[in-house]
Amino acid sequence: SWRLANPRPRPCCMKILYFAYIDLDRPNACQAHTLGLLRGFSAQGCRVEAVVPRPLGPLPDISGVGFHFLPPHSGSRRKMLSAIGRSLGTLIQLCRRHRFQALYARDMDVFVGPRWCAQIFRLPLYLEVDDDPVEGHYPPFLYQLVRANVRADYRQAAGLIVPSAPRRRFIIEEFGLVPEKVHLVLNGADPSAGRALTKVQARNRLGLPLRSFCLGYVGSINERYDFDTMLQALKLCQGEISRTYLLMVGDGSHLPQVEARVRELGLADRVLFTGFLQTDELSKVLP
Repeated sequence: SWRLANPRPRPCCMKILYFAYIDLDRPNACQAHTLGLLRGFSAQGCRVEAVVPRPLGPLPDISGVGFHFLPPHSGSRRKMLSAIGRSLGTLIQLCRRHRFQALYARDMDVFVGPRWCAQIFRLPLYLEVDDDPVEGHYPPFLYQLVRANVRADYRQAAGLIVPSAPRRRFIIEEFGLVPEKVHLVLNGADPSAGRALTKVQARNRLGLPLRSFCLGYVGSINERYDFDTMLQALKLCQGEISRTYLLMVGDGSHLPQVEARVRELGLADRVLFTGFLQTDELSKVLP
């Protein structure tokens, strides 16, 4: 009777077409999230054909995932038109070759391939929105074109996946979507990745006093976040809470500015920058 009431979950046999235009050479949240998601699909028994830029370093190897590489991510908008065309051609070829059951995409912005393939081959399209709908800074006329492309993506999608309640609410209101279409799925973590250190061990490893009061930030260090207020608050805390430290785990385009601001406020001995850490390393600094 137990087996009837608690049957073992059957492995998923879905065949998924995946697209993300991210830099797999740069160790950051985008890299970790993309590879983590593909490993998650693999662990559930899905078969995935993934279209991503070719890394210059070691190529990813994930069971059940076939990689189809675009030219390396250059970060240059001059090469973006070529990347849009190549991604569209690759996605169409894969749709003609395989019978997919779903198309999953993230970091879309200016790309049209997933939406067009969803329309042409009648595939349910699922979009992961883990950043601003329109990423980057565009001239006003280009911004409107990119926003129109994003709006068309959202209307075509069978579902949108967002990692926070405020972003979900913003997308629903800003783009006029029905709430049932936008799903809140918090970012996951692998609790088995790395043995967590005790607070004493972590402080010793970081060279911090054992009786210190430690604050932590984990995430991208980009201009959209208000690090200045965080640092000013830390400055105020120095007079109220002795031995207060801030541990910043992450990397991003705004890191040099944040480091300069730390020096300006005289907090160089109170703020520790670790850079980006893989999951197994994170457990050794934030027990």
